[in-house]
Amino acid sequence: MGHAQLINCVLWGNTSPQGPQISLVGDNPFDVTVAYCDVQGSEADVFVQAGFTLNWGPGNIDADPLFEDSDSIIASRRVHRASTPVTTRSSSAPRTSMATRVS
Repeated sequence: MGHAQLINCVLWGNTSPQGPQISLVGDNPFDVTVAYCDVQGSEADVFVQAGFTLNWGPGNIDADPLFEDSDSIIASRRVHRASTPVTTRSSSAPRTSMATRVS
């Protein structure tokens, strides 16, 4: 069984038929750990299909990330430095920057 980790991520404003922010579905079940993330709707907005495992780790919040340019495409959005996700992130995780929209 595979494993994925989401650390210091912002999952906000997504849509899907199941689990607007995270949807664990498919033919090959795996474990997902979510820690120090800003997840709109919190764990309630995560859909977990039978066989998959969600590990809801420490430091997760549900707070508006205050994107500075909400009209731009997601790849160019920046989180305001005073937003809660910036001030509550895990300092032990590597600092990376990536934004993507999965349709």
